[in-house]
Amino acid sequence: MFIIHFFIHISKYILVLFIFIIYNKYWYESATNHAVVYFLQQGTPFIYQGQEIGMTNFPFTNIEQFNDVSVKNEYLMVKEEGGNTDALLEKHRMENRDNSRTPMQWNNEDYAGFSNVEPWFPVNPNYVSINVEQQEADDHSILQFYKDLIQLKKSDDTFTYGEFNLIDSENSSIFAYTRTLSNKTAVIVGNLTNQTASLKTDLKLNKGDLKLHNYDTEINTDNIKPYEAFVTII
Repeated sequence: MFIIHFFIHISKYILVLFIFIIYNKYWYESATNHAVVYFLQQGTPFIYQGQEIGMTNFPFTNIEQFNDVSVKNEYLMVKEEGGNTDALLEKHRMENRDNSRTPMQWNNEDYAGFSNVEPWFPVNPNYVSINVEQQEADDHSILQFYKDLIQLKKSDDTFTYGEFNLIDSENSSIFAYTRTLSNKTAVIVGNLTNQTASLKTDLKLNKGDLKLHNYDTEINTDNIKPYEAFVTII
């Protein structure tokens, strides 16, 4: 399993969301889903390098590959105490700062086009298939989805100044909310799981003006697909 990292800029802080995904199955859906869910909330959205092409965690295999001082120190402490270093490494493969430090993957050339010489931190081996150049040529790429999302936010003040309200707030699978300005309401929905889910709402979402959707299917609030996300105006 891989992890895609996302960063949300809220006031002075950065909230790090570690999103667990199965790379070959829901990579596109998960990356675009979480983009929709955080990007259209109140506040200034922050795109961290590589997020917009769905860069994934580095496949660490041993402690020597880590550069994160806190990981190295914790590893030494656990080792000295006779603890389970394998379990610790498995934890930090998913949760460490180095995952967001790998060089930006620009193309499939040496060092992912980031440098002509070996960079200070290893390049993720999947740069051959996940890179900017490849996605710029693909109209259905994560990068293109981000461009569409940015254009959507810039095109309508509702996504900047609109009032924020949650929908079905007790739903453990779906994060949904509205942004309302004057007589216009935008509805943002994202299924944050790899299972189908349903949304409880009286809003007629399938009759709205669909602005963005990461599936090529009709909206069905009783059967929201794994990592499905959409934005509609009602």
